[in-house]
Amino acid sequence: MDLWKGCPLVGRQSKPGCIQNDGGLSVVFEKMIRSHQRDIDSIKHYVQKLEEFMDITFIRHGHAEHLLHYPHQLNQLHPGLTEQGKRQATELRKQIKILPEDLVLVSPSKRTIETAFLLTSSDKLTVCPLVGPRMFPQNPEFPVLRCDQIYSKDELNAQYAELRILDFGLDCWLDGINRMEEYLFEVYAGQLIQWCREQSGSTFIISHDGTITSYRVFLGEQGLTRSDFLGEAEEIIQFHMDDSGCRYGLFNKVNNHFLGTVGFHCWAKSEPSSAELGFDLSRSYWGQGLMQEALIEIIKIGWNVMNLDFIEATVEQANIRSQNLLVKMHFSKADELKGDLFYYTLNKEEFIL
Repeated sequence: MDLWKGCPLVGRQSKPGCIQNDGGLSVVFEKMIRSHQRDIDSIKHYVQKLEEFMDITFIRHGHAEHLLHYPHQLNQLHPGLTEQGKRQATELRKQIKILPEDLVLVSPSKRTIETAFLLTSSDKLTVCPLVGPRMFPQNPEFPVLRCDQIYSKDELNAQYAELRILDFGLDCWLDGINRMEEYLFEVYAGQLIQWCREQSGSTFIISHDGTITSYRVFLGEQGLTRSDFLGEAEEIIQFHMDDSGCRYGLFNKVNNHFLGTVGFHCWAKSEPSSAELGFDLSRSYWGQGLMQEALIEIIKIGWNVMNLDFIEATVEQANIRSQNLLVKMHFSKADELKGDLFYYTLNKEEFIL
């Protein structure tokens, strides 16, 4: 067991920790004990004192389908666990003990519910939208991903009728807590933590990287970033370590502001050689022809430096701007989807400036 060190929680005695099994599924736990009647700044005025022992264990779901071929399936709706994710959850079950009096809260998503079913019996599970996916850090320029859309109450009742639902009567099912304003999230998080404190047993929360990190910040940890994510960061890092190619940052020549990225990955050097094109641009710079300018230069690198025979690209079906841009760059669109994405190719002889 690897302890999570160097992150003391504000105003309370605690020992944060991290458990990670061989399969890669991670758990962070927070043990909170009474702190001499002192007010707890991190829990704001909604949970001002921790007068009795409370144990919360955050469990990040197992590896899921939207992380296959990262990042091209992030807009898959309701992705479930992969075989790797199922093995992770099965292995984790050997390392944790959920007692009869304990409570298990689950995010209303397929991957978390499937993780929960592998960890304990369904009669112990309670689905709660307040532990659903949450973007971390919050940024209005970041897109909302379909993989983070939660089940509705009707969908839950139809597919998982045996599960209980806890929402405190709050209006938080349409968009969940994903893009919820920080002050409102703190109100809801405080209400949930207070409710957990009042339960007789320990609480297990099966959720997502961004959500777990948001609750850790709410409970007093400081300086957390996406690099502190329990599972996704490792998978993304491994993807880029295993990948070949290069991604370039784009900057404004006048003020040096970061605009976005462009580059290649999945470089196949065997004949015919190919690589997959990827690009993204901050919303505030859309419609100015900047990405077209960047693509011209990066495609030249593909032909003249990487000696590519053709270039591939995949685009989300809802991303009309990128589709139009690829057509303008003389990419050809395939008749069939690649996964859930539109698939484009460009041959060297078809590239016209």
